[in-house]
Amino acid sequence: MRNVARALLAALLALGSGALSGYFAFVDLGPGESAALRNALAAALGFVSGLAFGALVPRAWFLAFLASWGTLLLGLLGVVVNVRRGALPAAGSALVFFGPAALALCGAWLAARRRRVRVSPATSGTAPRPR
Repeated sequence: MRNVARALLAALLALGSGALSGYFAFVDLGPGESAALRNALAAALGFVSGLAFGALVPRAWFLAFLASWGTLLLGLLGVVVNVRRGALPAAGSALVFFGPAALALCGAWLAARRRRVRVSPATSGTAPRPR
């Protein structure tokens, strides 16, 4: 039951943060808002949601890219459109769209690794033991 609740919470996290990342990628900039700030917020959201995803379901940390599904869908659409035109997408635009997903994977891996490897109190912190 506990694992089901964690999986459900991870799915809700992926749904919400993915929608927010899609918002960051799709909506026009507001007055006084810079593209760099928007991209930094999307990257921070990807990393933090990846950390939470990895902490919730450490055995499925590799699915954390789903927490950035909004930017991934728009990025894949941009790649498909550019390839059909015969052009390659610019590295900067690929970084904006696929960067949050990569950071989500990094954060999830870190959180999952932290949860799986703990220090044993019997060894007084000298050697980590697998969980």
